[in-house]
Amino acid sequence: MPTMYGANHVDGALGETVFHDVPAGRAAWAVPRASLYARLRSVLIPQRPLRLVDLTGWAHKALKIDGRALVDCEPPEYPVTAQWAERFHDHPSEPDGLYWRSRQYDRSFAFMLFGDRVGMSELRVVLDETIALWQGDGLDEVLAAAERANVTILR
Repeated sequence: MPTMYGANHVDGALGETVFHDVPAGRAAWAVPRASLYARLRSVLIPQRPLRLVDLTGWAHKALKIDGRALVDCEPPEYPVTAQWAERFHDHPSEPDGLYWRSRQYDRSFAFMLFGDRVGMSELRVVLDETIALWQGDGLDEVLAAAERANVTILR
């Protein structure tokens, strides 16, 4: 199932993509610069109201899981979160995706859209806000966020 990840803040978007696998509580971490190639930072505006499963607040109580287990987990647990995403996708209400408070940058909300429910024609890309992350202003943005997050971008 194709998916699209994003956030309502640049640091949240970087946390959910470039810094996604950085373990919580780790003193320092490194990410290869090559992981930035072909990545863009864009502003998207939905062209219709999106139906998103809310994984914030008390959602874990309704799902009968511990705390933020779905969103505050490490890479070895991702297969379990993928199974949950499939369950949400297959729900009769046919949600367009999910949203939660970012694990890496908790001042931001993150989202995942199901690509078979939300097509690119339903999202307007603000072209003058789209930048490449591997060079120029985009790389500067990544390097600044990496410094704040104690992540090294390997050259």
